[in-house]
Amino acid sequence: MQTSRSIHRMFVLAAVSLIALSVAATTHAVTFNQPVQEGDLVATTTNLDRLIQIRGNAVISDINFGAADAVGGVFSTQGNVFIANNTAGARSIDFIAHGETMSTSIIGNAQLTGTGNIRDIAVAFDGTVYVSYAGGNGTVQKFTPDGIGGFNAAINLGTFGITTSDRGSDHLTLSLDGKYLLTAARNGAFDLASMDTTTGAAQGFLIPGAGLGIGQMALDPITGNRIVYGVTNDVGGFELFETDFNTVTGAIGAGGETPLADFGANLVDSIAIDPVTGDLYFTIRSSKLETGSYALLTAARLGTTFTEGSLTIQLTNGAVNITRDLALVGAVPVPEPATALLLFGAVGLLARRRSDNRKRGESSADAVRISA
Repeated sequence: MQTSRSIHRMFVLAAVSLIALSVAATTHAVTFNQPVQEGDLVATTTNLDRLIQIRGNAVISDINFGAADAVGGVFSTQGNVFIANNTAGARSIDFIAHGETMSTSIIGNAQLTGTGNIRDIAVAFDGTVYVSYAGGNGTVQKFTPDGIGGFNAAINLGTFGITTSDRGSDHLTLSLDGKYLLTAARNGAFDLASMDTTTGAAQGFLIPGAGLGIGQMALDPITGNRIVYGVTNDVGGFELFETDFNTVTGAIGAGGETPLADFGANLVDSIAIDPVTGDLYFTIRSSKLETGSYALLTAARLGTTFTEGSLTIQLTNGAVNITRDLALVGAVPVPEPATALLLFGAVGLLARRRSDNRKRGESSADAVRISA
């Protein structure tokens, strides 16, 4: 359980993070039809050419980037959405604040010096941004806030050693303490991997079974030490598994696999878990988004596995077939009184800079937007 001191520190770091995000708008802005709000799901599609915003049982924004691999992955923290944007080869890390619709670029192409398209991003509470690339065997760069509204030059953190360029590979998750990055690889030399965010040391885990690959994985945010993942071929009648993650050493899979669920002939492509309630979200390779309670997961760990029939269909839409990444927008933290002014000041700085940018004549024609 978090103490009041740890919560206070979290909100101080949140404010610092927001200050670091207050930079100029991107040339290729991403614009949602509706403001980002708690409970939204954001996903990238099969060819990494579309970004969708889901609310309840509807796709409320469907943004077509016009070319395969033009968008990489998505990440959400503190109610905000981060996007790996590769539009027209001008790579950028974009940010849409909670309650807003249009993106702002926080890191531009000149700073993104890795090989190939950006595959995904992860953002720590202190504002540090981690970027993975589709090229360079899973290279990761680290960007730390410079304290004056931008980011320091990229640190080449390390390489996961992922040799496949499959669009389901290299998507990032952070451990709860921010000490490790986690990723998955499809059809590579291994299936799951961790990377120390300080040293860049990486280690992998190969799931038992010939020719076995996986889709996206999710770290259980309730326990912090279990990784849930879908497999791309039926193993013993199951398509959803989990394994252990050592939060101290970063090792994965020491305790073997635990079968969780049978989805019949359908494959699980992407997974998100609510960090507060533990609610489960799955995109299924039958054009469905399905949800379930955390109780299903805890029961499966005790031997009572579940089936797809135990889940609730939230949405049936071709846009969610073979999604490559899925992010759940959580709640915006409410700061303690001692930190409220600091956080308010950071948000104000971001809003003022956006206003200044627009006054300088930024064209809305640069926004890539297609209504759902």
